[in-house]
Amino acid sequence: MKKILALFILMSFGCLAFGQCRKFTEEHAVDKLDDNYILTGRYHTFIMTEGEQIMIFKTLGKGISYRFIVAADEPLPQEVVLLIKDMNDKVIYDNRKHNFDQVFDLYSDKPQRIKIFIKIPPRHNPPAQGCVSLVMGMKRQ
Repeated sequence: MKKILALFILMSFGCLAFGQCRKFTEEHAVDKLDDNYILTGRYHTFIMTEGEQIMIFKTLGKGISYRFIVAADEPLPQEVVLLIKDMNDKVIYDNRKHNFDQVFDLYSDKPQRIKIFIKIPPRHNPPAQGCVSLVMGMKRQ
């Protein structure tokens, strides 16, 4: 019975944390699409720890302009690394070269698969943990 109760508590905390991250994403990332872009379908929300990195694969269509938005909630550092590479590891965009911009627009002149890396730099000891969001939009035609 204690194991079932502990599992229930852990699942409830996970759902609560996910709900908070979802609200953060909707308030601090989705709104940066503005009226020129529409959400591509779904957005990605993670609970990340400083020093952690994730990778996401996406497929881009030919002749479409995309907007990528990355955002991190307090207490995480706001200098979130957004690195986009093609499947041959050629760098398409690295926000470290652009003052850690949270918004990046990309026109895809061909259909292609890309790798999106998001990294939270280490700043605190012990490392902080919080919500991180990746939102992708397509330009309205």
